[in-house]
Amino acid sequence: MSAKMPNFEDFHVGNMIITYLKNNNLSQAHLARVLEMPTSNMNRLLKRRSMDTDKLMEISMKLRHNFFA
Repeated sequence: MSAKMPNFEDFHVGNMIITYLKNNNLSQAHLARVLEMPTSNMNRLLKRRSMDTDKLMEISMKLRHNFFA
């Protein structure tokens, strides 16, 4: 039996981060502060389906969560 490959069309990195924030009682404003970016830029970033790996790595490090896993 072979493992089923994930459907990458359903993958949305912004939603994944938003879900993590909600599950850990953190706000998008908190993430914007730790990343030292305006909240409006953070909101725009989280609406995107994908993002640069450098930015995702920075978010992973600041939140101490591996979003690549």
